[in-house]
Amino acid sequence: MQFNDTEVTQYEYSVARYFKATLIDAHDRLVEVWKKLVDLKIRGVLTEDKFNNYIETLSTPLKFVDPLTNREVIFTKDYAKTISSKMKSDSSLEQQLMTLWTQKAVERYESILAELQKLS
Repeated sequence: MQFNDTEVTQYEYSVARYFKATLIDAHDRLVEVWKKLVDLKIRGVLTEDKFNNYIETLSTPLKFVDPLTNREVIFTKDYAKTISSKMKSDSSLEQQLMTLWTQKAVERYESILAELQKLS
């Protein structure tokens, strides 16, 4: 894979904000999920395949309604390219998206945690 400085500048801002919203701002919930996942794996409650399925679910880009288009989107590199410069120039949009991403991440983490707690 070749690294392209020019292309990265087209999406790095929104990707950094997405990671902050979904990993840092939702950190406490994410840690709870990981602790439960590891505990269940160590105790043999989760098979390797099931464990990996949960990891895949955790790491799948979020779906959300784009506030600019009112359409459901997935956070992909292409989406990040379209939104990055808009986020840089509009702090209100940036905050709106980050809040939305954090909310969606927490919802996902809580859903997974609820599933895992049923297995305990």
